[in-house]
Amino acid sequence: MKKKEILKNILGQIFEYKLIMLGVFISSFLSALTDIVNPRLLGNITDIAVNDLKNSGQIDLKKLLFPIGLVVLTYLGTGIFDYLSYRCIIILARNFVRNLRRQVSEKIGKISISTFDKYRKGDLLSRLTNDIETLGQNVEMFAGYAINAILMLVGVAIMMIYTSAFLSLIYFLGFPFLYLTVKFITSKSQAFFKRKSKETGDMVSFIEESFSGADIIKAYGYEEEALEEFKAHNKKLYESSYKASFMAGIMQPLSVFISNLSYVAICLAGGLQVLKGNLRVGDVQAMLQYIRKFSWPLDALVEMSSSIQGGLAAAERIYKFLGEEEEEIRTDKIQAPIKTIDFEHLLFAYEDEKPVIKDLNLNVKKGQTLAIVGPTGAGKTTLVSILMAFYDSKKGSIKINGKDIKSIDRENLRSYFAMVLQDTWIFEGSIYENIAYSKTNATREEVIEAAKRAYCHSFIETLPKGYDSILKENGSNISKGQRQLITIARAFLKDPEILILDEATSSVDTRTEKLIQKAMGKLTKDRTGFIIAHRLSTIRDADNILVLENGDIVEKGNHEELIRKNGIYKKLFDAQFANEV
Repeated sequence: MKKKEILKNILGQIFEYKLIMLGVFISSFLSALTDIVNPRLLGNITDIAVNDLKNSGQIDLKKLLFPIGLVVLTYLGTGIFDYLSYRCIIILARNFVRNLRRQVSEKIGKISISTFDKYRKGDLLSRLTNDIETLGQNVEMFAGYAINAILMLVGVAIMMIYTSAFLSLIYFLGFPFLYLTVKFITSKSQAFFKRKSKETGDMVSFIEESFSGADIIKAYGYEEEALEEFKAHNKKLYESSYKASFMAGIMQPLSVFISNLSYVAICLAGGLQVLKGNLRVGDVQAMLQYIRKFSWPLDALVEMSSSIQGGLAAAERIYKFLGEEEEEIRTDKIQAPIKTIDFEHLLFAYEDEKPVIKDLNLNVKKGQTLAIVGPTGAGKTTLVSILMAFYDSKKGSIKINGKDIKSIDRENLRSYFAMVLQDTWIFEGSIYENIAYSKTNATREEVIEAAKRAYCHSFIETLPKGYDSILKENGSNISKGQRQLITIARAFLKDPEILILDEATSSVDTRTEKLIQKAMGKLTKDRTGFIIAHRLSTIRDADNILVLENGDIVEKGNHEELIRKNGIYKKLFDAQFANEV
């Protein structure tokens, strides 16, 4: 994305909060105004005191009471307006971050699974956490410093010229050099900040993968290699962070150095002007104070220009995600019952790779159970993913009750499905909440009945808090088989028209598997079922069995028919039966 486009997005979102921005501007303006008049008031006090000493040899304190009172009031006003400005800025920045997180959250629900496949989990997490927070801090910095700094620079510059145009000219002579230097450094530093954001995403991805696969790392004795990989990622992040911070850090001392040189030049030139009678002592004093007041916002803007590069790099990653193409809105709906599912000349490939499914034709009627077997990569899981509209086919169609699923509202379509996947998904919460996830308005009795049908009621009852027992993230405090049973209970509870079982019993012991098969027989009665399994014992009773290989249906029929064919299915069955024996 171009920098202008990124800034347009950021400013567009900031100015959604017009009233808050107005509050920031007004309070910053009043703060700058009260701060700017101070040096002039103090200069007047000095001139009054000097004149009194010249004329009478003593200072008339009565003359100073009013200007001193004004100075105190301006200091008080500056403090009050600074506080109000800060409050408005915090409200603005936090609202900006909250709104951005909401946009990202909504975006997640609108993009396709294939879009998610483009991102590593850790990198996506980094964009949605670190990058949003970094951008929020930059918005806070912009609103907190930039507005006030710009107002101060303009106001102080006017007062400097009003006080002494000659001294102002001397002070501003060094600025072209400072501007060119800052422009050069910021152009170089942006590349380092982009690299830093990328390396941060890679680091988070690696850590996330290491945590989720900690048991595998230990089982294979891969700790040393994993540590070396971490060190490599850490080194890259260190190098990019160091370069970004180094480039950003150059500008602050450079700005201070030029300001100090100008300060010395003003002292010398101002002293000469006083000796010549062209200026009063109070004018020089005010000028020196204005230089300090001019230096602060200038230094802040210079420092901010480097920090903003980090914010722009973060913003680019966020808005790139927000700019991802959304799934098109589909309005057609299907009504129960689901009578037929037709696969017509279906072809699918991930991006431009070799087709995973090629010219597949199939008809599934209501109440039929279709089993899909085949080697890894044959297209079994891909087939049901297309059926649920997670992916769209490249050619051909899937029609439910005669309607192409590419025209059917996804939420409506998926409401007829329940899935039990090989990789169980358990969230942190009670067992009751995990089972009820498929039907949020379910009663406790319905949840318990579903658990009984999935044969997990007995083990749940042995837990101290029963259905109120809290499961940790990914269900790490129960066994893999128990996690699988809970996800099966979730499917029972939904009572779907179409059931998809993807390796549903792959993590369950033989005894439990047989119990589940009985329950599945009841569940799939009068329903359409798709079963993907490597354990062929789970699909003997299927109405139809597809044997997929390289995206093609190489065999089709029920268990007895395929055994009699003495083909691939027979070989798979014999090999598995021999292993089980």
